[in-house]
Amino acid sequence: MITNVNSPFSYNASKVIDFFFEVNSDINDGNFVLLPNGNMTILFFLSGNLFFNFPKNKHKAIVSCNCSSLLKVAPASKISAIGLQINPIYSYWLTGEAPILTSNIVFDLETFFPSSEIDLVLEQLQESNTLIQRCHILEKYFLSKVERATYPLNIAFAIEHIRNEKGIVSLDHLCQYLNLSGRALRKSFKKNIAISPKEFSKIQRFNNAVQMLKAGKFKTLSEIAYRAGYFDQSHFIKEFKYYAKISPKVFLRKNMGATGFYDYAS
Repeated sequence: MITNVNSPFSYNASKVIDFFFEVNSDINDGNFVLLPNGNMTILFFLSGNLFFNFPKNKHKAIVSCNCSSLLKVAPASKISAIGLQINPIYSYWLTGEAPILTSNIVFDLETFFPSSEIDLVLEQLQESNTLIQRCHILEKYFLSKVERATYPLNIAFAIEHIRNEKGIVSLDHLCQYLNLSGRALRKSFKKNIAISPKEFSKIQRFNNAVQMLKAGKFKTLSEIAYRAGYFDQSHFIKEFKYYAKISPKVFLRKNMGATGFYDYAS
């Protein structure tokens, strides 16, 4: 399971990378899932391998572009890996193909980056002994990959605004602020992160609700639904089941002991 989560070290890196994480698991731990949060996930294998419902071949590193779908994970053996989650505005720049960002597929990282670069990064990661050292290596590498990145500043602002407001936003007001029509905003979102601003808002709202459930500070699902911006409890449960494939109550039971990065045994 995911055992440690670490934040980027520099301000520039925090704009690109949301967080780093370690995976240490055994085939006896059973399957687990990663809940959608709107980000791209990249994982480097230090030892062992995982199955993501894709061909069971040995991979050095993989990238999950299904930022809006639940991802099922199965350890193929005892594994050790380190990964990071990329801010969605950089997803298109790194992959070059918007349509794959919502495909329910896990890609070999060599699909997008040179094999020689991946080999070098993986060698450096394996020679390092601590999470901090490995995070620095990944931070340096991915900052170099996006140093010439170009993207619409208004869409970058819209993404950060929706994330900061945890999905509770008026898209009409956002369009007015950005001086964009609703059609133009949807078109730019689809081009840059492959999902609509409405869908992205729903994912952020869902993740906020997950955090509230994990915190255990609220007595009822109705209170969480209200604070997370849902119309009512039934709307909250329906949307939660859509993204997590289980009810909020079942999630609480399965998620005991999980990290802040949303995983649970399936």
